[in-house]
Amino acid sequence: MSDRSWALLSFRSSKQLATRLLHAKNEAAILVGSNLLVARTYMMVTDPHMPKRKWEEVVDFIIDEEDEANRRRWVNVKKDKALAPLWKLRVVETRAEQLLTTMRNPCSSVFIPHSFHFGAASRG
Repeated sequence: MSDRSWALLSFRSSKQLATRLLHAKNEAAILVGSNLLVARTYMMVTDPHMPKRKWEEVVDFIIDEEDEANRRRWVNVKKDKALAPLWKLRVVETRAEQLLTTMRNPCSSVFIPHSFHFGAASRG
């Protein structure tokens, strides 16, 4: 049984589930700033350097850890001029819009067309 199934079974009715989801959505909207602080705190516990870590360091780490075929791919990604604006951004301060804007550049090696929708892809 999937994690989602277990979560759904823990609620006695769909009304109870709907109420819980509504509260979670409202809470997230109200506490957006504190949620970000909590997320950063969790990241700092696992990696004390995370608040200052930039995307360039992440890519360098991946390059160092990959096998030869994947290493070459990541080296090419790092050389991609369309992605260059990302390398100097701090990971924890990067917004989804910044990533999508960069990856939707047709010149990018990780091009994602505007017609692609992540929600549709994840439905399987």
